[in-house]
Amino acid sequence: MRKARLTLLTSTLTIGLAIGLGATLLRQDNIHRVKRAQGIVNELQRLEIGKSGSGVADSIAMKFGNAPPPEWLGGRYNKENCAALDHIRNCAYIMLINDSPIETLFLKHSNLPRLGIREWWGNAQIALSGETVESYSVWVWYKSSNGTWRGFGSEMRDALPKFEPHLANISAAYSVRRIDTRRSEMGPDAFGLATALTPASNIDERHHASDIDFSCLARNKGCGEISEIMPEAWKDFHERLGSLDIE
Repeated sequence: MRKARLTLLTSTLTIGLAIGLGATLLRQDNIHRVKRAQGIVNELQRLEIGKSGSGVADSIAMKFGNAPPPEWLGGRYNKENCAALDHIRNCAYIMLINDSPIETLFLKHSNLPRLGIREWWGNAQIALSGETVESYSVWVWYKSSNGTWRGFGSEMRDALPKFEPHLANISAAYSVRRIDTRRSEMGPDAFGLATALTPASNIDERHHASDIDFSCLARNKGCGEISEIMPEAWKDFHERLGSLDIE
């Protein structure tokens, strides 16, 4: 009996240590992915629309890695993806914001225990028109600390979005809009805020639109509302359209 108890105790301790070690490794991996995501955004913000060449986009995609081709394409890229060998002249690079193989596994098997790691994923894109950068964007979905899904992102292109249901035109070169999702697994309360800029935007507008703080994604409790990640854009939207960004 004593031997059986000792064996049980040893097994329990071993399992506990394994779970603790696994959780620690997952947290360290998540911190690395958050830093990488911030690095992608920093690199995108150095691009100049209509001026930066395709070589700069190539180097960014090579540094951070192109997203793998979708399974429904049979493991190959379509011609609209710049990573395809036979890509067309106007193509786009797509990079995963959270490229962790662990997060990919969680996305495929949502019933797996996350061991305290928050859910967040998204992508960044660089669109080319011939030999120059035409636009770039980043978008992230995350499960907030209260369990609801939120999103945030930004883009730079020649023209601002039009005819959006919740669009705050801060100036002729800067806007903030609310994006609602129809993904049923995220629930009816999921939404995000996206900023848009044109090359005509000034320094202050670029700061407001591009001030994205990923650090809360690395914390154990995760991120709260979007105002925690994009405080200036949230304030601009809130002051223009009211409280549509928080319910």
